[in-house]
Amino acid sequence: MNQTYEWTPEKLVVFFFCYCVIGYICEVIFCSIPKKRFVNRGFLYGPYLPIYGFGGMIIILALTPFIEKPWLVFLAAVVLTSLLEYVTSWGLEKIFNIKLWDYSKHKININGRVCGINSFLFGVLGLALMYFVQPWLWSLISQISDEIIEYLAFFIAIVMSVDTTASVIHLSGFQKLLAQVKAAEENFKENAKAENSRRLESLKLELAIRARHYLITNPSMTSEKFKAEIDEFREKVRVKKAEWNARIAESRKKLDGKDAAK
Repeated sequence: MNQTYEWTPEKLVVFFFCYCVIGYICEVIFCSIPKKRFVNRGFLYGPYLPIYGFGGMIIILALTPFIEKPWLVFLAAVVLTSLLEYVTSWGLEKIFNIKLWDYSKHKININGRVCGINSFLFGVLGLALMYFVQPWLWSLISQISDEIIEYLAFFIAIVMSVDTTASVIHLSGFQKLLAQVKAAEENFKENAKAENSRRLESLKLELAIRARHYLITNPSMTSEKFKAEIDEFREKVRVKKAEWNARIAESRKKLDGKDAAK
């Protein structure tokens, strides 16, 4: 098998976006099946995960010359994607003091940033990408005119730039709010005045609203600096979810009772 691709900047953007979306779909399916319900994933608001886009393009650009050696493609995909995941996790934690995922509970892991099972699966996905998905996707997108590709690339760049900017601002605000809650808690411990209590409760209410999005899309999110605050709101989300499930169960019982009475 001898495959070459003629890349343009616009095609790089379009393929990057395709793998962002494919990665999002894989992630959602992988997380939803065990829980038997839809589980949204991701740092951004849109249905795409940039880390998969970068991972997919790195594999294709770096490993296409070695396509005749599947074993090498697999091993290199494991190393490259694991390195990408580690660096991304490290970078996010350095910037926001938050780890959006934590694999510490897995037997084989490196600082909770990467784990053996995920790295193995990334290697398998790398093989599927190189030998099945990319050739098929290339033949499909190659049928689209260059003019349309240019418009698509421009549209994708605008949408993802706006989404990324908004998401970074939101996460930055979330991190600052965590710091404010932590400071307010310490202030209340030192001086238990009514106004300090009201400010603390007000901040916690705002944090609870913001925390829900991140705790649902990144259930293993952790932070060394804000561990107590995140754990508290994770428990609140869990309790609220349990209360909601209890209400649904109660409503079903009432409906079943009415049906039986008929």
